[in-house]
Amino acid sequence: MNINEFWTWFAQNERNIRIALSQHDKTPGNVIEHLFAKLDSFSPSITCEVRKCPDSKKYWLTISAWGNPDAYILVTSVVALSPKIPQWTIKAFIEPYKDIDELMSKPYTLYGLNIVPNTIYFSVCAADYDREIYDLILLLPLSVKSQPENLLQSYFYNLFLDLWGEIYITKRINKIQFIFCDNHQFYFIDFDAIGALDYFKT
Repeated sequence: MNINEFWTWFAQNERNIRIALSQHDKTPGNVIEHLFAKLDSFSPSITCEVRKCPDSKKYWLTISAWGNPDAYILVTSVVALSPKIPQWTIKAFIEPYKDIDELMSKPYTLYGLNIVPNTIYFSVCAADYDREIYDLILLLPLSVKSQPENLLQSYFYNLFLDLWGEIYITKRINKIQFIFCDNHQFYFIDFDAIGALDYFKT
């Protein structure tokens, strides 16, 4: 499938996608799963996120490189060729939520986890200051210690995207590690300071 074929399919199926989003359809094999599959058949290096705007009849389709900077040019090219559809806003790269304070103070629910972000602390455990990219270690509650590593990685990557957006996270964070008790080896600070990592250069 080429990109023009993908956008033709999207234009033909966008009404069904809107209905599925409005009805919170989680049926296996639904049209939203077909959307992901169609984009993957064009290029496995990019993905997308679809949402219904909470306060309007508008819908968002975000084309994402999902942390792969090598796919940035492809993402922008795909969005540049997107059709104009009245009910849709089609954009490149996942953007942060506007109300970060609200997101920080409420449980972030995903994959069966419900962690309140402002109860988490972090430390920079390694850094390349020339490239301005950092390895982070998160101090997590003991209640999630039994969770698989890959689930925690996916959970926090999604949280980071919602808090600080795809471009910032890809440019600034190289690796995330987890610890469940403070062994005083690292100096932990409030989670929201991840949004100002360049401060650590000084």
